[in-house]
Amino acid sequence: MSNDEQQGPAATAAPASPEQASPRDDDGERKPLAQVRSSPVVHDDGDAPASSSAPRDGFRRTDPSEVVTPKEAAASLNEALSLLKKASDPNMPWEDARRVLDVTGDALDVAGLALRAAEEGDGAGAVGGVHDGDDDDDDDDGGLGEVQWLSVMVSAARSRLLGGAYVDAKRKDPPPLPPGGTNDVPLIVWASQTGTAEEFASSLVYTLKNGGSNRGGKKKRIDVVDMMEAKLEDVVTRKRAYFVVSTFGIGRPPKKAEAFYASLQLYRGAATKGSGSKAGDARDGKESQGDFRPLAGTEVAVAALGDSRFKDFAAFGINLAQELQALGARPIIKVTTLDGKDGPEAQEAEFQNWEDLILRIENARSGDVGAMPQAGSRGASPQGREGGSSCCVIS
Repeated sequence: MSNDEQQGPAATAAPASPEQASPRDDDGERKPLAQVRSSPVVHDDGDAPASSSAPRDGFRRTDPSEVVTPKEAAASLNEALSLLKKASDPNMPWEDARRVLDVTGDALDVAGLALRAAEEGDGAGAVGGVHDGDDDDDDDDGGLGEVQWLSVMVSAARSRLLGGAYVDAKRKDPPPLPPGGTNDVPLIVWASQTGTAEEFASSLVYTLKNGGSNRGGKKKRIDVVDMMEAKLEDVVTRKRAYFVVSTFGIGRPPKKAEAFYASLQLYRGAATKGSGSKAGDARDGKESQGDFRPLAGTEVAVAALGDSRFKDFAAFGINLAQELQALGARPIIKVTTLDGKDGPEAQEAEFQNWEDLILRIENARSGDVGAMPQAGSRGASPQGREGGSSCCVIS
């Protein structure tokens, strides 16, 4: 089940039409999204395509037509719980962090498929007491209640494990981080399961690169990275970072974004749960443990894709913003959710509103006159340099 991109009941992920409005050409006209898809995504040097190790459609996706029974989902979740118990036991050998992430993530994916099939009522099971067709299931809900309960248990145990930093097989303290907020080149980080968030990120790159009003035809440098390849230190060094992310499964990040999200939780856990003074010294040796804020020099904005028909609507984007702010990041604007409930065209229109706002913010940082959003405009609520309202109040 994808929450991006998020495929709700009777919804399918459809490619955008070439006629749909999208990023601007240099003359101010919107560029067809189909052209943006074929444009290379800049990374680090401003011109190079995204890493060749991650082809554009190279995600290991879950087949949306796959049917998973509640029994299969429950077995997978129980296996994940067993692994989490071993990994959390200080008397047991260290578990490989990647394996823990993969096994528990796969279990939650399988659970998401089972619950999605039930929501769609396609014969694989249905919420509200309709059996999934397996005569061996004696529960009134066909075993879906057990799947939901186990999913909560796995998610909670996984969160506690990451917070305690137990899964790191090499060290108990986070590695050192570089000085923060020194690079003025904006960074765009994207995380996508079915490709929509990636396309939106490509659009944002194009718009920011070409959209300045006082550049005299000169394109602005913009860096972009797939969250699969991103590290916290990539964000720490930036003055501004923009995140375009989807939600997958039961409120989780896309599969390839698991490691980055886990690293944020590990740093926060190390700083708040007593991994010693090294957590507070991880950046420059000056902060105390309680003051560990490696992202204090970074402003962030998050666009969270989702579908409001799901109870975990845009949950990963919202949770990501919380983790970033917990590490000191300052929200430029409130989290903006991009709802796919009414189809890809409506979701893209919401994204374009957010994209226009980010462009005005970037132009303001560059000194362009009249670039900042007007008070009261949709999504407008730039936060002050000190704190500001919660990162997770939806605009």
